[in-house]
Amino acid sequence: MNPPTIIGEKEFELIKVSYPEHMDEIGTLRISSWKNERGINTEFFAQEKWVDDLDKDSHHWIVIHQGHIVASARMSFHYSYHSIPYTSAAYESLFDLYGGLPIASINRLVVDPESRGHGLARLLDETRVNFAIENGARMITAQPLEGRVAALKKLDFTMIEQIVSPFQIPGREIFYMIKKLAEY
Repeated sequence: MNPPTIIGEKEFELIKVSYPEHMDEIGTLRISSWKNERGINTEFFAQEKWVDDLDKDSHHWIVIHQGHIVASARMSFHYSYHSIPYTSAAYESLFDLYGGLPIASINRLVVDPESRGHGLARLLDETRVNFAIENGARMITAQPLEGRVAALKKLDFTMIEQIVSPFQIPGREIFYMIKKLAEY
């Protein structure tokens, strides 16, 4: 059991979990955290849970508060460029410049609306960056919404460009960012 993380006056527990452990709860949190946001595909968010094929081979973290999962995040490791989410072939030379493979990608960060404002996104971002470094990734890609760009810049992610929003959130701006981890 992990020691609790105290943020403000609240106690949270950060736990790394493996697929399929807690995936139903994580998938449900992804939907419930997003379903009332602006710019979403309401038909997609009418489903009960959001779990996809990338979840099976990814690393997952959850944050628990008072026995409930209040935040989660995912990280995937990629050993070919075409497997990286939201990536085009045009990025391959950029990836080579930044150190090549393996590349980690961070995505599916969600925080329950009632638990926002306690630094849980930052905790999950820092945890995933450290995990990528410890496990030999040469760089990390991220595709944040406009509201998360500044937080990732504080962690030394570099903005590459705005990209086409996925069908789940067609009315939101999304960006492509990279963090170089190692010198090669």
